Parts: sequence; C-alpha cells; structure tokens
Amino acid sequence: MILHKELSFLLEGLAFSVLQGSTDVEITDIVNDSRKAVEGCLFFCIVGNNFDGHDMADEAAAKGARVLIVSRPVAVPESVTVILVEDTRYAMAFIGAAYYFFL
Repeated sequence: MILHKELSFLLEGLAFSVLQGSTDVEITDIVNDSRKAVEGCLFFCIVGNNFDGHDMADEAAAKGARVLIVSRPVAVPESVTVILVEDTRYAMAFIGAAYYFFL
C-alpha cells in the first residue's frame, strides 16, 4: 500500500522556512538514503560523521524526490520543494512520527 500524505500536514508544529516550492504537495514516502529515493518521496539531508546527505540532494531529486528537508541551502531543480530546518535529525523524527502515525 502506498501512503500519501500532505506535506503541510507533516510540517505542522515544526519550525521551518520554505526555500523553494510549496508545502501544498503530496508525499508518497519518506527516506534518508538517496539510494531509496523514489518518485514523490520526501528526502532528509542528514549530516553524519562520515557523510553529508546534502551532497546527495541532486541524486535524490533526479530519482523523483518531490521534497528535500535540509539544514543548509542546496541547488536542485525548481520543481523540488526545499524546506530549511535547524536540525534535520529532529525534523526526521518529527515528520516520521506524523507520517507513520496514520499507517
């Protein structure tokens, strides 16, 4: 079953800025691994000890990611919504809770 969620719903209560695009989009999945990015998904750009997910923003967008959650600006096509948050790990927990609550 593919679950669709409205981005504006998933962001309710989270401090964020829209760098480009709109929050009025449907999300088909949420991922933090660019290899798992699919058409319509939301991709979290997570900064780790050895890897920065922001470096994979363009790959996720090329695979069809509709939304990127970032902690710094990234260059992706204008068709992709980019949401800036202070902490992408916190945003992943927050959005994940909202996304999976209604499964």
